[in-house]
Amino acid sequence: MTRDLLMIGGAGAAAAVVVGALHIAFLPLKITGNTVTRSTSVSVPDEEALRAPINQIVFSDRPYDPDFDVGAMGMTGPMADQIYAQIWIDVSEEPMVLDVPDFGDRYFVMPVIDRWNRVNGYIGSRATGGAGGRFALVPEGWDGTLPPGVERVTIRTDQVNILFRVFISGPDDFAEADALRRRTALYPLSEAGR
Repeated sequence: MTRDLLMIGGAGAAAAVVVGALHIAFLPLKITGNTVTRSTSVSVPDEEALRAPINQIVFSDRPYDPDFDVGAMGMTGPMADQIYAQIWIDVSEEPMVLDVPDFGDRYFVMPVIDRWNRVNGYIGSRATGGAGGRFALVPEGWDGTLPPGVERVTIRTDQVNILFRVFISGPDDFAEADALRRRTALYPLSEAGR
């Protein structure tokens, strides 16, 4: 196709095709980069807008209702039977450990999504069980040692996003589910033994 464009429209037409293809190929990184900036450009967690600095967890301050500003949260369709938390994690300096409490029979899911918008793993009721655990998010190629009882989750980019969702049976269930999910902790691997 490029050769045909060179013959018909010259180098300019071929260059336009290449630039267009590169734009499409790298669009996920651009969109994710904009989302990271929008979601982390705060100095402290903002529970209403669901924004927090890198490597900090932010929990929604209430269950979904019609007054939710989903645009500010960066969501397209929140569910009324789930409460949300968001975490942007950067492992460029060292792996990060996610401590997840025992959720018992309560459904929760934490998809680990990289900068290319690929799912790198799941932590949650279906994938890892309701018992919770300790999960180290480590970059590909990292060859360090994890403490006993810490499960490895290999990620393919230095930054990942977790949109943490917990099922609630209705607004009256929010307080109990909120207290449980707030026991989730994120910290550098170097602090895992403390």
